[in-house]
Amino acid sequence: MTAHNDGVRVLVVEDEPMVRALAVRTLTEQGYQVTAAADGGEALAAVDQGSVAPDIMVTDIIMPGQNGRQLSDAVRARQPDVQVLYMSGHTGESQVLERLLPADAPFLQKPFTPGQLVRAVGALRVRRRDC
Repeated sequence: MTAHNDGVRVLVVEDEPMVRALAVRTLTEQGYQVTAAADGGEALAAVDQGSVAPDIMVTDIIMPGQNGRQLSDAVRARQPDVQVLYMSGHTGESQVLERLLPADAPFLQKPFTPGQLVRAVGALRVRRRDC
């Protein structure tokens, strides 16, 4: 069941430890190679050091320091083909989120179920393959 995801590298960037752990566990169980980071600085350090070359990045939008859009721009400067899934639990700040997100950006509202995460990441995997 998970073989189709073997070799797909996912970088999960989330400052909430419980959400980060859920995402890592869920995606690992689906066969993805998952690396986790607590913030943008940690994620960029992993990319710059070569410890991760993500195919897909799942990132929170609102984080201390660098926001998810700034992080995705920085990662794409290094890895242009990376697909990005943005997530946020800040429903009351939709105008702020709209300014931070690229047009038609893949987005997952928190809280999410493991199944919703798997489907959203799977859609990016298909998009990456079709590009």
